[in-house]
Amino acid sequence: MHPSPAVRVARLGYVGFSSPDVARLLEYYTNVLDFELVENSPSRAFLTTGFDHHCVVIEKAEAMSGRTFVGFEVHGSLDDAAKRLTDRGYEIERRTDVGPGTPDVLVLLEPATGTPLHLYESQLESGVATSAGVRPSKLGHVAAFTPDLSDMQGFYQELLGFRWSDTIGDFFV
Repeated sequence: MHPSPAVRVARLGYVGFSSPDVARLLEYYTNVLDFELVENSPSRAFLTTGFDHHCVVIEKAEAMSGRTFVGFEVHGSLDDAAKRLTDRGYEIERRTDVGPGTPDVLVLLEPATGTPLHLYESQLESGVATSAGVRPSKLGHVAAFTPDLSDMQGFYQELLGFRWSDTIGDFFV
């Protein structure tokens, strides 16, 4: 065990989902949750709650699935994070094409699920004004199913600097 995490996550930035019916999810996020559509193409839609370019990405797919990727803003530089992650034996990929708003990203696979995690220093601004309505101000939590709760908890705490707050039974942390 290392004395400090390889990466210190500053905050949850965005989450990706896939759906065969992107238009239906867009309607829900924009009309019910008051998210703003920032960019849209036949295969992907980027939505925001305000300042950051996006916090939800919906991708066209044959079937609905849970989270397809998760983005985290990190403290420090990606160069330092890349070195510390590879020093600890993790494979990473540096990419500039994951989507608009995040021009430089480290991609790391979550060990238990294989879900891509995007680590980035900052996002571009969305240009969207804050809402006086009921729009959420940010993303706060993302849930995931895992075959081994203790391994996933250890990964997020030891490698990414998360703190344990509470547990429900042996299936939710």
